[in-house]
Amino acid sequence: MRACIEEQAAAERALGIAYLGQSQQHVWSLVNRGADFVKCLEHDPQGVQAGPIIECLLDETLGLRWNHFSFLSNISYPNCHPPAMHQGQTFIAPYNPREAPVLVNTMYVLEDVNGINGGTLLIPGLYKPNGSGGPYALYGAMPPPN
Repeated sequence: MRACIEEQAAAERALGIAYLGQSQQHVWSLVNRGADFVKCLEHDPQGVQAGPIIECLLDETLGLRWNHFSFLSNISYPNCHPPAMHQGQTFIAPYNPREAPVLVNTMYVLEDVNGINGGTLLIPGLYKPNGSGGPYALYGAMPPPN
């Protein structure tokens, strides 16, 4: 899967159609890249060992009959700017309920990551407002990556 994504990313850069930002290159529509990617979306244990557990967690979080929003690869290259902190739920703005999430990001990491080489920092509860300060309040010190 990683080789397929790297090949596609290189081809898009060579053709001048790559979606490049200061922090990442995105390769979109992975569902069209082969059976291994379809297995990820289907949570097939032949493609994703914990697929049934992931699907159960999604059902419990979002309720039954949820849909996929997108399936893409985010590639961070050496010396890229770190991506800005963001909430996944902003995709549905201006509707941003505080009672429960309406969007869940599922990540399949294709490279070992840590605090040095740029693993994603997940902050539990970030979708909730920070106290009484409203949705744009500051969160204070971030936890260290681990």
